[in-house]
Amino acid sequence: MNIYPLKFPKIMQYIFSSLVFGMPTKESVVYLTFDDGPTSEVTEWVLSELRKYGAKATFFCVGNNINKHPQITDKTIAEGHLIANHTYQHIKGWEHPDNHYLEEALQTEELIKKHTKSKKLFRPPHGQIKRSQIKLLQKNGFKIVIWRTIAGDFSGSLDSQKAIDYLSKKTKPGDILVFHDSLKAEKNLKNILPRVLKNLHEQGLKFEHL
Repeated sequence: MNIYPLKFPKIMQYIFSSLVFGMPTKESVVYLTFDDGPTSEVTEWVLSELRKYGAKATFFCVGNNINKHPQITDKTIAEGHLIANHTYQHIKGWEHPDNHYLEEALQTEELIKKHTKSKKLFRPPHGQIKRSQIKLLQKNGFKIVIWRTIAGDFSGSLDSQKAIDYLSKKTKPGDILVFHDSLKAEKNLKNILPRVLKNLHEQGLKFEHL
């Protein structure tokens, strides 16, 4: 069953009100985010697409991928994008004890600091995180960023045209959108991202990092 793109339920945004789902703004701005990179094959392509619109984005990076691709990490930063935290091994919060989850975040944060000044933004892989992990991360100074809409580009059953139409029509100023600069998402991403950027740009929307 194809359920993407998907809006994060409003009731959940209310329940988890200490997390970031969107940004208050009076300007025509949306916030592009990319998870799971960097990857040399896909992240380079994403950067070239963003460059066409002067778009800036936030890349929630897996720490192990930062280690594997330091040059892509530095290039992403040099082009004015923001690097943020997506754990070291892309682990699911529901399956790991709190201390291990925090260690993954702290390990990745130290890597980020070797490349750039950090804003300590964190996104849980798969959107999975326990209340206790939220409290622990926030105690350690992290701001936890979720999303308003996830494109679902990683899904093998995604209807790309429906995703393009949905994202182009439903995106509003202040929304945080999630894409993935991963090999798994590459095919769908290359179909969706150029069209969505073009359509939103034509609506007068600008793209900024968080």
